[in-house]
Amino acid sequence: MNSSGFLVGVVLSSILGHANPDLEALKQYQNQLLKEKLSTPISSFNTLCFAAEAYPIIPSLMREAFSCLEVEPGTISPDILNSMILDLNDILDELSVPLRDFNTLSIQDRVVVFKDEALSISLKKCNDGLWRFDKETVAQIKSMRIVSASRTQARKLIANQLKSGLHDPNNTMSEFMMHACNSDFISATHHLDFSEFPPDQIKTKGALIGWKLAAIIQRKGYLFTQEIPEDPNGPKYIWNASSKGMIAVQRVYIPGGKMHGFLPRIRFVQLI
Repeated sequence: MNSSGFLVGVVLSSILGHANPDLEALKQYQNQLLKEKLSTPISSFNTLCFAAEAYPIIPSLMREAFSCLEVEPGTISPDILNSMILDLNDILDELSVPLRDFNTLSIQDRVVVFKDEALSISLKKCNDGLWRFDKETVAQIKSMRIVSASRTQARKLIANQLKSGLHDPNNTMSEFMMHACNSDFISATHHLDFSEFPPDQIKTKGALIGWKLAAIIQRKGYLFTQEIPEDPNGPKYIWNASSKGMIAVQRVYIPGGKMHGFLPRIRFVQLI
């Protein structure tokens, strides 16, 4: 899923309705040294994905994304590099790789992000100590994009059976946050599971609950869609969990057993 629209909402508006702290966070990110942004496998992964998403509104970030690929300087034109980065981002988005797993692998010099019979993506620690998607991955981006696109189309055949906007965890969470960033909390509540709430409470507090959940997600961190599953047949997905509760997305069925779609389960005590 292309989440550049979500990014625009985050950096240009504030869910909390006050001075936007995300603008300051963005400035701090832009002032970070490249060696910090490529210091670990997960930071390099995030740097490339964020640059690809921000490209429509902050094109200059693509220069950092170039540094995330193991290529000889000057051997590939900037236009082709742009296309390669956007293609790789789309591939990663389809794969939905759990980023938390990267932290346990950073002691190695190479990390396999994903590998099967058709796709192979790896990051390596280069001679300068920075992590990059290795040259083998770079060489296969074009062919892997074709495979990834075909898998996306196959998945959409299943997703089309589900309610629009609730096709999978990725679709549900992205659209929920898009509505929230646009201050449309009525539409945002359509992406929440209120089956355990009395009807009168939904009518009086639904939008407020949606606002609170969006604020919690925003404060927990940037919503990298690349790690959120897009499988319409997948199990419950837990985006964040702590001693205070969790934010999870799971399939919900309407009366009669028909598939309705994925809806966030509200389990954070702050929302009670």
